[in-house]
Amino acid sequence: MLSQTRNAFCAIGLVISTVYASHAFDKNALDEAEKAERIGAKFVCENCDLSGADMSGMHMYEAKIAGANFSGANLEGADLQGADLMGARLNGARLSKAKLSGSFFTGASLIQADFTSANLSEANLTEAKLKRTKLTGANLSEANLTGAKFYKVKLDGADLSKANLWDATLEGVALEKARLCETVLPNGSIANDGC
Repeated sequence: MLSQTRNAFCAIGLVISTVYASHAFDKNALDEAEKAERIGAKFVCENCDLSGADMSGMHMYEAKIAGANFSGANLEGADLQGADLMGARLNGARLSKAKLSGSFFTGASLIQADFTSANLSEANLTEAKLKRTKLTGANLSEANLTGAKFYKVKLDGADLSKANLWDATLEGVALEKARLCETVLPNGSIANDGC
C-alpha cells in the first residue's frame, strides 16, 4: 500500500510539472485536483489556468496555487483553508460559503468575485484588488487587509472584528451591519462600533 501511495504522489508530481507550462484552461489540472482530493494529497498547480472550472465543494486544504487563473470558476463551498493563492486571478469566481481561513491572497485580483458567507478569517489579502466584489456576510475576522484596494465592494453584514485595514483604499464600500470590533482602519485608528 505504501508503494502505491508513493507512486500516486510521483504521478501527480509528473503531471503537475506539465501543468506549469500550460496557459490555457487545462482539463488535466482539474483532473489532478480531483485526484489529489481523492488520495488526500496537497494540490500543487502554480500559474495554471482553471478559469471557468467547476471545483465546487472540493477539498484543497493548503493547496499551492499561487498565480493560478480561477476567473469565472465555481468554488462554492470549496475548502481552501491555508491555501497559497498569492497573485491568483479570481475575477468573477464564485466562492460563496467557501472555507478560506488562513489562506494567502496577497496581490490577488478578486474583481467581481462572490465571497458571500465565505470564511476568510485570518486570511491574508494584503494588496489584493477587490472591485465590485461581494463579501456580504463573510467572516473576515483577524484578516490582514493591509493596502488592499476596495472599490464598490459589498461588506454588508461582514465580520471585520480584529481585521487590519491599515492603508487600504475604501471607495464606495457598503458596510451596513458590518461588525467592526478592534478593527484597524485605513488611517490606523481602531473601530469598536460592533463590540
